[in-house]
Order: sequence, then structure tokens, then C-alpha cells
Amino acid sequence: MIQKMKLTLLASMILLNACVAPEHTVPHTSSQSTTNHRESYTATVIKIADGDTITVQDNHGVTHKIRLAYIDAPETKQNYGSDSKDGLAKLISGKPVRVNVRDIDRYQREVALIEANGRDVNYRQVELGNAWHYTQYAKNQLAEDYQRYQAAMAKAKEKKLGLWSFARPQAPWDYRKQQRSKTTSTEE
Repeated sequence: MIQKMKLTLLASMILLNACVAPEHTVPHTSSQSTTNHRESYTATVIKIADGDTITVQDNHGVTHKIRLAYIDAPETKQNYGSDSKDGLAKLISGKPVRVNVRDIDRYQREVALIEANGRDVNYRQVELGNAWHYTQYAKNQLAEDYQRYQAAMAKAKEKKLGLWSFARPQAPWDYRKQQRSKTTSTEE
């Protein structure tokens, strides 16, 4: 009887180890927000959709659609949209990255911080003038990171980098709202 219990326990442990991928687990630390979607993994960037949306393939061959956390880039059809996409592509296209999931959005995309060569890619998009710091969705961002992103955006504005080279760049959230209202008015 005891021998049978030992074998059952051993088989359970082997099965559990096979099901759990240790590289996908990240211990909760005080620097992380309270969301239940805490995951970190390495992957290769296989597609750049726009300046804040990518597709990656993880080490298990699974593809993930990622929305870069805390930033909002111009839409592709918007002024500077293709330039923002190209800027992100130069940073990470085809490269290995670390994906640090912060949340899952309403479109079931992982909302994540992306690191390439130890650098914060999301921050870099803001710093280069390729994206806004999306303060509306940065409520769970660490205070020091929030300030750092704000300072990078202010500096990009001051230097008229990227989208800030336009006299009055339209925020992507305003552009999307405008597009929705156009769609609504043509349907009536």
C-alpha cells in the first residue's frame, strides 16, 4: 500500500513538472502591479503591426499578440503612424526580447513591457518621439517609471523628435474617437 502511494506521488510530481514551464513563472515582487496576469518569457519578434503592437513567438513555438504597456503610438493611417512602426521595427524586428506581461486587454492581447538587450523598448518609443506616454492606462506603473516616461516625452516634445515635429500632433486616442464618430455618422 505504501509502495503504491509512493509511486502515485512520484508519477504526480513528474506530471506536474512536465506541465509547468519554469521560464514562464515570475515571483510577485513589490515592484509589480496587482494584476493576476504576471508572466515573463523570452520570445522572438515575428511581426510589427504598428508602433505599439507586435507579434512574438515564444521558445515553445506559441505566438502571442502583444500591446506595449504604458504607451500609445499613432495609428498606421495617422500622421507619423508608419514612421512609428518603422522605428519600433528598427529596435526589435526579428530580435529576441523579454516579454513582461502586465495585463490582458479586451482584445485578449498581452499588455507587456518589452526588453531588448536589457533596455525598455516601450520607454525607447516614447524617448524617440514615436509614441505618447499613455497616462490613462499607466495607473499601475511604478511611480519612478511613470516619472521617467513623462520626462522622456517632455524631452522629445522639446527637441521636436518624431511625432512632435508636427505643429499639433493628434493623440491616437483622439484619432480613434474621430474615426469611430465618422463611422457612426455614415451608418445613420
